[in-house]
Amino acid sequence: MEAQQSINFIFAEINFGNRRMHRSNLSHQRLVKTGEVDGYIRIAFGWIIDYLLFILDMTWGLIQPILLILVMLIIRILLTIFFTAIGFYLLYKIITA
Repeated sequence: MEAQQSINFIFAEINFGNRRMHRSNLSHQRLVKTGEVDGYIRIAFGWIIDYLLFILDMTWGLIQPILLILVMLIIRILLTIFFTAIGFYLLYKIITA
């Protein structure tokens, strides 16, 4: 689980860097096309959005392995109950036949 979380954290950092580079490229393309420089508000909102998405990615990276383990545990318990019931039913049919 810890390995999966650290991999998810690495992916979150990569996504964060990709978003920042994409935003920087868009800003540069806008500067080349129109000659207008991005204002402080646009830059601040870009940083806020990038960091909020980074925090969301980090939180999901922490929660996802735990959820996967819980889902697999529930599926395992249900399959165990199902196959045990089938086994006892077949045993009952064999004994009563």
